[in-house]
Amino acid sequence: MKLLLNLLCVLFLLMGAITTAQVKIGNNPNTIDPFSILELESSETVLVVTRITDAEMAAILPLNGAIIYNTSQNCLFQYRNNNWESLCNGGILVDNNDGTYTFTNDNGGIVSIDTNAIANPYNNATSGLAAMNIQDAIDELSGLASNVSLIDNADGTYTFTDAAGNTVTIADTSISTLIDNTDGTYTYTDELGNQTIIDTSFIESLTSLGLNASQTGLEYTDEDGVITTLDLTTVVQNLETITTLVDNTDGTFTYTNEAGTPVTIDTNAAETLTTFVQDDTSATGEITYTDEAGNPSTAQVVSSDANNNIQVGLDGGAFLAGPTICAAGKILSTGTAAAGFNATASLINTGDYQITFDNDLGTTSYVIQLTITDLLGVGNDDPNISYYDQQSDGFKVNVGDNDNGGSDRADFNSEFMFSVICLPGFGNGGSTGGGGTSTGSATPTGTPGTGFNLNNFGDAGNFQLAFNAGNNGGSTWETLITNRPYSTLPSDLSATVNGTLVPITFVSEDNGDGTFNHLISSSTPLPAFNPSVTISGGATGGGAGTQNSGQCSCISFFTN
Repeated sequence: MKLLLNLLCVLFLLMGAITTAQVKIGNNPNTIDPFSILELESSETVLVVTRITDAEMAAILPLNGAIIYNTSQNCLFQYRNNNWESLCNGGILVDNNDGTYTFTNDNGGIVSIDTNAIANPYNNATSGLAAMNIQDAIDELSGLASNVSLIDNADGTYTFTDAAGNTVTIADTSISTLIDNTDGTYTYTDELGNQTIIDTSFIESLTSLGLNASQTGLEYTDEDGVITTLDLTTVVQNLETITTLVDNTDGTFTYTNEAGTPVTIDTNAAETLTTFVQDDTSATGEITYTDEAGNPSTAQVVSSDANNNIQVGLDGGAFLAGPTICAAGKILSTGTAAAGFNATASLINTGDYQITFDNDLGTTSYVIQLTITDLLGVGNDDPNISYYDQQSDGFKVNVGDNDNGGSDRADFNSEFMFSVICLPGFGNGGSTGGGGTSTGSATPTGTPGTGFNLNNFGDAGNFQLAFNAGNNGGSTWETLITNRPYSTLPSDLSATVNGTLVPITFVSEDNGDGTFNHLISSSTPLPAFNPSVTISGGATGGGAGTQNSGQCSCISFFTN
């Protein structure tokens, strides 16, 4: 109980100190003006007064001198003479330093205020204002001036409103008119309505000068449309005489000059037509030149010497009858051609490459030369390269390690080079022709009549292929589709083996002639006992095919 009494005594002492002390908030708390009851000092923080809306402000009737920040008008207001007054409006008051002030209201109105009380004291009786002092007079003038306005009515008149709210309509008298009377005169009416006639009929009209219809004289047309013709015939004759050139129809011409003197020109001595003929019946491809006199001269294009391989074609032109290089290339291990001539390449699967000619050779009787890069005894130490599936439009290449004959060749990817030599008397020399039937790296195992026919493949409807893989358990498989008009296979392409979904990859190759090749392969070995393979897709676009439609030797199914 004693402790409680002690605490109450201390509290009353502190309250008494607070009621009589000055309060300093912010910087320098120990320094305060002796006349301040509350003093704020800071260079970093500010005093934020009460923030209220228009409605909230109107509901408060505080003591005069109260200040709030109106959030509706974004402005400080003070409560003065029992009324809220904005501290943001009221215009600009400039001290002229001579006892007078110039006040400019928000609308641009200017009022001069003289505060020299001795010479001209403020008197509301003479000013006509209700205000009893200068400050109230300034506020009253500001309010009156804000009512003044001038509005353009867009019809040639303006409406003026004075400070008391009185309106006056002002007519625009600055409008004048100029009217074309369509008779060479114009009527001008000024702002006061006075009319003036302007006569332009005396002004000169358009004149012209040009050749007449017979092109022998000049015609001048004056302002009234009168035409005067100036004949130029005599003038021209005085300047130049007439010359003539007459064809006598016997190879001569008669020229008569300005003086009338005739001159005969004989053209019979001119050169006659000569000929230059390629003889397509001669074994040496003769070319015969016949001159103006009809004398022939013969040149032999091809020598008749023995062992000459230059021969004469059916049109009499010469050609080389020996072997020629029809295609060649350097192929990287990825199947990309580092350099190529009349052929493209692609990787079919590991160690197997497709070489496709730009133009069908029309024959399979061409010589293939292959060279593989030396591996310097590292890795596949017994590399070998060979070709297979030789067609008129290309062939396939296989690269592998023979392992000195100790086991079957192990395929691997490798860089290689090839050249194709066309022999004389075979094929069409590389002209465009029809393509051959694609086959695989082994005998195709598809069985016609079982599911999808191996040689039937269409280009419309859903993509669907079905094969009987045969007895190839443990083998991976591939399907090659060549020379089709679609650039991609369906993105939802899938494959099943004996009804089980297996992973596949598929790539497409642009042949550059509007057709594309597509390779579908799987690294999952086939199960034993005659597995079937079904490839389908097409719900999301891409390639298309229908079961058992249209003959097409364009597809191969093979195992590795």
